[in-house]
Amino acid sequence: MNLNKDYYRYIERELYNYRNSSKELKEIQDDIINASPSPSGERVQSSTLSDETATKAIRLTSNARLSQLERTMKGIETGIRVLKGDGEQNKYKLLEMKYFDCEYTDKRIAMELNISDKTYYRWKNQIIHLMAIFIGLA
Repeated sequence: MNLNKDYYRYIERELYNYRNSSKELKEIQDDIINASPSPSGERVQSSTLSDETATKAIRLTSNARLSQLERTMKGIETGIRVLKGDGEQNKYKLLEMKYFDCEYTDKRIAMELNISDKTYYRWKNQIIHLMAIFIGLA
């Protein structure tokens, strides 16, 4: 399976930023949920009273950045669950060392996992393709 180079780079960037993006997602959700009522009148009217809950629900579902983060995080989290449940813990370890820890070179990761360079790059590509499927890019 050949993945477009731009998609490949996009997925790698999202994996590198996974932890920060997870925090950003939570912060955006919390900001919307915990926001004070808008004095400017940005409210959904329900009979004669404004419905602040409905306003927050609309903001949660209509925020473009939030929607993109949710889709990407859900795809990555599904990919992580698949890797962990795959019986191939070394592939998950590769993902963790390469994209989440960011402390190791490719050679060092291969050495730590006791795999060849060729196997390292094959597994890395398989991980990226798996993430692409769950994110909806493949």
